[in-house]
Amino acid sequence: LGQWHPRIGTPATALLVQGAIAVTLIIALGSFIDAVLYTAATVYSFYLASTLAIIVLRYKEPQVERPYKTLGYPVTTLVFAGVCLFLIYSAGTYKPWIAAIACGLLLLGVPLWRLSNRLSSRGQTSTPDQPGAH
Repeated sequence: LGQWHPRIGTPATALLVQGAIAVTLIIALGSFIDAVLYTAATVYSFYLASTLAIIVLRYKEPQVERPYKTLGYPVTTLVFAGVCLFLIYSAGTYKPWIAAIACGLLLLGVPLWRLSNRLSSRGQTSTPDQPGAH
């Protein structure tokens, strides 16, 4: 899915699959609003994780050059994290069963991710140039 279309310069196959998933969600859940609510808690969870990663990485690796500045850091970053938490909470309390299903599918990804890492590490020998090499 990650291949770029040579003529139009986009990941056309990935966009078609994403569109098919969106239409399937709308049909399965009965409305566009429910499809948005289905994805809201998980999307904001990723936003929250990315936001917290900024804080953690800036704390753990203060010597690393930053190619961009975050205006008002850390206040704006913490405010955004708070908004993400509120939106996750709101999505979960508005339609709990939809949020629970989405959360369950998200959590299902964790063992699949671990399995994928194990399978890919079996086929590779780590060298000092590769990430994760010791």
